[in-house]
Amino acid sequence: MTISTKLQNNHIIAYTPFNRDFIDEAKMIGGRFNSDEKAWAFDPRYENELKKILIKIFGTDGSSVSNVTVRVTVLNDISEYNAPIIIAGREIAHASGRDSGAKPGTGIIFIERKPQSGGSVKNWTTVLKAGTIFDIQDLPETALHMLSEVDRISYEIQSEPEDPYIINAKIEELIKQRDDITSQIENLRARL
Repeated sequence: MTISTKLQNNHIIAYTPFNRDFIDEAKMIGGRFNSDEKAWAFDPRYENELKKILIKIFGTDGSSVSNVTVRVTVLNDISEYNAPIIIAGREIAHASGRDSGAKPGTGIIFIERKPQSGGSVKNWTTVLKAGTIFDIQDLPETALHMLSEVDRISYEIQSEPEDPYIINAKIEELIKQRDDITSQIENLRARL
């Protein structure tokens, strides 16, 4: 899920994935969850504080940034007690009980090994075993530094971010090629 904000009805509405750290910090600046919008509402006077929190938790405040796909290798077991595993602001996997198994978060693709659940019935855990390899898709480039802070993983960038100007230039080139092809087709039809 991408991070985005908008001004609506005298509130800043922030769309974010579920993250307990964000919830705690959002409440500290008066944020209230709006179940209709499935987003958080804030007093616009605290926009700067909100942006700082978004950058701290998710690596971006929702402004336009390039995204990358990152391949992560788990070096040592990672587990979270009664909670999902969060890395770089993204939910990697979540279990709901000891025997539930664990499911990948949005935009997380497991390449080798699956996330697991463990522990006891009341004290369950979400677990990633050493040797697990997964991709984080569409990670904001500004969040890459957060991966370096996790000592139980290694990572490598799978896709470099594309410059929007380069993408627009490619689009313009394809439109020009399409127009040339259309013109050639019309010339051939005229000969019939």
